[in-house]
Amino acid sequence: MRQFLYLLTPLEYYIKRNIFVFIDYLINLYLKIKPLSKNVLIIDNDQDIRDMLCILFKQEGYQTQSGPESNILALVDEQTVDIIIVDEWVNRKSDDRLCTKLKLVEQLKNIPVIVMSTANDMTNIENECKADDYIKKPFDIVELVEKVHFLLRAQA
Repeated sequence: MRQFLYLLTPLEYYIKRNIFVFIDYLINLYLKIKPLSKNVLIIDNDQDIRDMLCILFKQEGYQTQSGPESNILALVDEQTVDIIIVDEWVNRKSDDRLCTKLKLVEQLKNIPVIVMSTANDMTNIENECKADDYIKKPFDIVELVEKVHFLLRAQA
């Protein structure tokens, strides 16, 4: 007996796709998160990680800015930032954490910060930096997106 794959007709695909788009619209409307209304700032000296995170968050409907530590204050002055994702070892000095400096900047002190790190003592780093959350590298992108959604909803 032969088994056939069930293929959607173009009309069925169109209807199902629009149902998902409509459900997503209702969820965003309920959560008061408008597409492209939130800006994610990504600070990491690794260009590949920055590019990957920018693509990820753009697909999620966010605007993104990214850069290495060296020109981060220029990025902050250009546009408002709603959440910051920062690599804990971005400046390679454990006693001079960039995340701590970010919380001292008047414009940024109330902005949620997620710290990324390969360190084993992430809870200590989170407390020292006064970060709102952390994620251990290598990280699960779904978990990171969920953390960003949660912090932005809590901020609204």
